[in-house]
Amino acid sequence: CKTSDQYWYTGDRCENAVSKAGVIAGVTVGLFVLLLIFIIVVIILIKRRKKTGKETLVDNEHNWYNNWEGENFEKGQIRNSASNSNNGSQSSSFANREFRPALDKVDTSLKIRTGRARVAH
Repeated sequence: CKTSDQYWYTGDRCENAVSKAGVIAGVTVGLFVLLLIFIIVVIILIKRRKKTGKETLVDNEHNWYNNWEGENFEKGQIRNSASNSNNGSQSSSFANREFRPALDKVDTSLKIRTGRARVAH
């Protein structure tokens, strides 16, 4: 087979000409597409892993406080049934992550003494 700077010749009688530029361009585009897919998959997996880590913490916390004293809580919701004015039932304005302490039940006559903080070396 004769040699050329532009073509590779294949076949028993060198009848098939393959463009060198076409092969190089095809391989380059293919590798670029594979690299792009790989980067997208890595980004999706990293985002999913971060999200899953946060949800796992919430799910683990949900198990212990959901069964505590037989109360059912929604995820991320704090309830203080003693502080509601309508005999312990939830008011319609109560929102998730809102805490209303029952200040009328606080004994303000108690004296609290705390020790002085110590600095460790």
